[in-house]
Amino acid sequence: MRLAKLEFFARSALVLALLMFAGIGFNGYKDIDKRFFVVSMGVDEGKNGFLYEVTLKLALPQADPKAAKNEFLLIKRESNSIGEAVAFMKSQVDKEFDFGHMKMIFIGESLAKRNWLKTMDWFFRRRDIQKIAYVAVARPDAATALNIKPMFEQLPSSSLFTAFGDEGSETPYIVTEYLFDLHRRLHERGIDPVVPIVEPYKKQFDIQKAYIVTRSGIKTALNPQETGLYSMLLNRAERATLSVQRGTDSFSVTADEIKLDHELRTGAKPTVTVKGTVLGTVEVASETVEPSELGKFESALEQRMNEDIISLLKKLQEDDVDPFGFGLHYRATHYNNDTEWEDWRKIYPKLTFESEIRVVLETPGVVE
Repeated sequence: MRLAKLEFFARSALVLALLMFAGIGFNGYKDIDKRFFVVSMGVDEGKNGFLYEVTLKLALPQADPKAAKNEFLLIKRESNSIGEAVAFMKSQVDKEFDFGHMKMIFIGESLAKRNWLKTMDWFFRRRDIQKIAYVAVARPDAATALNIKPMFEQLPSSSLFTAFGDEGSETPYIVTEYLFDLHRRLHERGIDPVVPIVEPYKKQFDIQKAYIVTRSGIKTALNPQETGLYSMLLNRAERATLSVQRGTDSFSVTADEIKLDHELRTGAKPTVTVKGTVLGTVEVASETVEPSELGKFESALEQRMNEDIISLLKKLQEDDVDPFGFGLHYRATHYNNDTEWEDWRKIYPKLTFESEIRVVLETPGVVE
C-alpha cells in the first residue's frame, strides 16, 4: 500500500511538472485571427533626420478564401533603427506582426549605396525571418516597389515569389539572391553578392538588371545582357535567347542547353579560362537558313559570346568586384592563411581572361 501511494504521488508530480512546462511553451502565443502576416518588407533612406524609412506589406485576411483577392495594407515608419521602426508600427494596428511568411526584402536604391552590413544586420539576426527570403534593390525606392499590384497577382507579393523561385519564368535576366547567401557573400572574402533590381513598369514589375554590392554599398551595375551572361556563367540559366547582329543581317538563337565552366590557373601568367557548350535552334533570321549553312551561324554566335564574356570579366576586374568567387577559389586552394588574401589582391588585377565557347545549332528552325 505504501509503495502504491508513493507511486501515485510520483506520477502526479510528473504530470504537474509537464503541465507547467507546457504552459511555458504557449507563453506569448497569438491566435491566427490576432496576427497580421507580413509578406514583404522594404527599407529606404530616411527623411526628416532619420536613418531609415521602413515599410511593411501586410496581407489582409479574406472572408472567402476562394475569392483570392489581392488585398494588402502598407504601413510606414521612420526611425534611426529598423527594429525600433517595427516596434512603433505595432501601435498603428490591432494585431501582432507575424514575419514567418515574409519572403521579399527590398532595399531602396539610395540606401543601397550605403553600408550593407549595417542595413541588413536586423534581418540577419531575426529568428522569425526566413533565411531563404529574397533580397532585391528597389528602384526608385522600396515603398514604390511594395505598392506594385500586377493584374495577374492573386495574393500579395505572390508574383515576386514565383518570379524569383524555381517554379516561375525561365529567364537568365532574373537573378536570385537569398538572405542567407547575401550574409555569406558579405562576410566572406573573395566573393561578392549580385542583387537584382526591381522597378515598376506599366503597373507591373520589371526585373532584368542587377547590382554587384560590397559591404560599403553598390559597386557595379549590370545591364540586361551582362546580367544574362552572369546567370549563364554560373549555370543558373537553363535556357536563353541569344541575338547576333552582323552588319545589316541579324539572327536569334534559342539555347535549350547551356553548360559553361571556368578554370583559374595561377603561376607566371594567371589566367581564367571559360569553356562550355551551347546547344540551340535558330529562332529568327533576316535571311534564309539552310541546314548546310548552320556552321557560319555557329561561328558568329561563338565569336559574339566569347567577346561578351571577356568584356564582362574585364569590367568586373576594373571595378575590383568578384561575383564569380575567383578569390574564394584561390583561398580554398592555397593554404598560407597569413598571406593568401594579400597575394590574391596582387594577382587579381593581373589576371588575363580567355573564352572558348562552342555553339552547336541542331536545326535551322524551319517547319517543312
